[in-house]
Amino acid sequence: MAQIFQRNIIIRERGQLTIPKKIREKLGWTKENFIITISIPDEKSLLITSPQYNSPSETVDWDNLWKKLEKVRSFNGKQKGSLSDFIIKDRERH
Repeated sequence: MAQIFQRNIIIRERGQLTIPKKIREKLGWTKENFIITISIPDEKSLLITSPQYNSPSETVDWDNLWKKLEKVRSFNGKQKGSLSDFIIKDRERH
């Protein structure tokens, strides 16, 4: 895999990191609320990919994607309420 662009970034509190603007602009698919996949190919690497990125010649089945998201949001955990509500409340506490 050819290296196109590289930047050093800091992992913040709670493990959060910000993808620099120049990298987001180069990729074009790293927009707000975009779903990504993070994998660990080896002990020194963290790979971020787009499972839903399509070339301009492909189309996205948005209805199917939103149905899947609604299904995930409807899952209930051990606590009362939806997983989405729990995540939102957890984020607001920090």
